[in-house]
Amino acid sequence: MAVMDRDPMVQATRRGSDAPPAPGAHFLNNVLAAAASYVEEDPDLARDLLAELGAFLAYRLRRDLEPVPLDEELAFTRSYLRLEQGRFPDRLQVDVAVAPAGAPPVTPLVLQERVQDAVGQRLRERPGALRVALRPAADGRTVRLDLSDWPGGQEPERVAIDLGGA
Repeated sequence: MAVMDRDPMVQATRRGSDAPPAPGAHFLNNVLAAAASYVEEDPDLARDLLAELGAFLAYRLRRDLEPVPLDEELAFTRSYLRLEQGRFPDRLQVDVAVAPAGAPPVTPLVLQERVQDAVGQRLRERPGALRVALRPAADGRTVRLDLSDWPGGQEPERVAIDLGGA
């Protein structure tokens, strides 16, 4: 039941709303603090982070939960990961593959929520750098999330994320 409680659709239903839950204040505060820390030393990066945050929030706070193309959901998840890279520039390397042609549509936020949980947990548990790779299956119904120590090391922790049929 705990895993389902994190699902944006379950949370929205419990609130009697079609809207997904808002991003956490802690996450927003950390991204804004990261952007502020770059204002003097790298103003372009600070601007890029703020623009990325704006695009992230526009998608995240959407009220329309109609299915979206998998490549759109992957792009949104990549956006989230870029924000995390702004927060942890020396600890996060990201590789997101493109969606296969003809992939079925997915429910918005279905991928990003699960990636956020896995990446956040891993960053909290281990002090070193992390490599995150997202690989959609050929049929577009699952995405493999690989989490591995970076550079090199052990075999990656692999998580299959079922995107369900939207």
